[in-house]
Amino acid sequence: VYISYMCEHFKTLKNFSYPFVVDCANGAAGVVIETLIKELQLKAHILFKEPDGNFPNHSPDPTEVENLKPLQDFLKENGNCHLGFAFDGDADRLVVLSQNHIFCGDELCYLFAKNINNPRVLGEVKCSKNLFDEVSKFGTIFMGKTGHSNIKQMMREKNIDLAAEVSGHIFFKDKYFGYDDGIYALFRTLELAYKGYDLESMINSLPKLYATPEIKIAVEEKFKFILVNEFKKAIEKGALKDVKSLCEIDGVRIDFGYGWALLRASNTSPFLIMRFEARSEEEVKNLKNMVNSLFEDINKKFMLRGL
Repeated sequence: VYISYMCEHFKTLKNFSYPFVVDCANGAAGVVIETLIKELQLKAHILFKEPDGNFPNHSPDPTEVENLKPLQDFLKENGNCHLGFAFDGDADRLVVLSQNHIFCGDELCYLFAKNINNPRVLGEVKCSKNLFDEVSKFGTIFMGKTGHSNIKQMMREKNIDLAAEVSGHIFFKDKYFGYDDGIYALFRTLELAYKGYDLESMINSLPKLYATPEIKIAVEEKFKFILVNEFKKAIEKGALKDVKSLCEIDGVRIDFGYGWALLRASNTSPFLIMRFEARSEEEVKNLKNMVNSLFEDINKKFMLRGL
């Protein structure tokens, strides 16, 4: 049923002679992706299609750059191949590569939004400033909490067409069912190429920003929300200079004008998550040092109090 639905949904792509490569990472994508490509008569090369829970070729996490090496090598060796697609184990996340760029979830969200009339878009708190600034020029965009259940709830409440996490979860309500399906996102990406979108040029035309990946800080589960709250209170008391505003949707996202910093508690693990973005690598480094220094001071005081 799924294969029939997808072939009908994307029938305009049939015989699209656009070379691309797919890395199934020995995960769930391999069950259907070859059949879909054959049915639509697409020009694709498939890597690691056999499902194998031991993941013999690489870990099935496409957000880790080392796991993208087989795709990057294939693209380098096959200059006529335009895009690479990487799935995670259960195929609900997608990362896209060109010859020169790795498209994160928030970048893909921006590209997909450009192909929706008057889109209503949701980005989680880790998403780039560019996503919020640029989509607001042609649609409506909201910032929300990280996490599958949080995103689905807000999609219902705000009548959202498209939502995304940086990690590659893309939720389509536009023309689809409102959940994160990496295989569906792959074909929506091919649809952009079919319509003549130059994905890399579109991203390169955005303001140049520099961001860190997620930075995980191990903490005891019972302390993680308390530490975030202590950090927020310190900021409200003026512990950091040049703060323009605070967003408390999910942890603390601090806007400094030239960049932002995030501290939030993981929904599923005993970690705090930090992320930083700014106009230059130097500004990112300064933000990181400033926020880390404050957090370490709070953490030391917290532990000394014996809580």
